Amino acid sequence: MKRTIALLIFAVLAVAASAQVGGNDWTALTGQSWTATWVDGTTHTRTLFYSPSTVTRSGDIIDVTLDTVFSDNTPTKFYQLQLNCRTNQYTFAEYDVTVSPARLGERSMWKDFQPNSPAPAAKAVLCK
Repeated sequence: MKRTIALLIFAVLAVAASAQVGGNDWTALTGQSWTATWVDGTTHTRTLFYSPSTVTRSGDIIDVTLDTVFSDNTPTKFYQLQLNCRTNQYTFAEYDVTVSPARLGERSMWKDFQPNSPAPAAKAVLCK
């Protein structure tokens, strides 16, 4: 019973967070899942959704808001992703959804796409 209540509360918070970040048009990026090992050694599998209404383009750079849904109990995370469609690099910033309205955190440095990561998949969908 406690687990059911906890899951219900988590679902309500996830819906509230998604309402304040991005649009109401979340679409699966590819339907594919990716697994990553975090600094603490734990592995987490996630599926990405993007909000088409947040996609903007400036030259070779695409900006988009991503909704990261984990297959375990890890809370949903939201990011603003920038892709450089020409150089195959990306940068990102995480939204802090503990405040209202959600606040965009510090942007990462530009990084090269890695094989079998979400960046090449995002490029295939967004850099058309």
